[in-house]
Amino acid sequence: MELTHSRGAIAAEVRACLSRRRASQKELAVALGISATTMSDRMTGRSAFDTDELLQIAAFLDVDFVELFPMSIRTSSAA
Repeated sequence: MELTHSRGAIAAEVRACLSRRRASQKELAVALGISATTMSDRMTGRSAFDTDELLQIAAFLDVDFVELFPMSIRTSSAA
């Protein structure tokens, strides 16, 4: 899977989780200690979340870490 596609796919999963939890990108940015601009770059796939950020996001949203990855990434990694 292409790297930029993976970034975008992970960002889409994070957006979906945020929506289900009725949390905003701004709230998440504050929780991660990053700027709104940096959060925007992450959420659009222009830049990637790092592992620590994904772990913090999972904790903030009270979801399992793997839920932040699209099924296509989860299943391709298991093969």
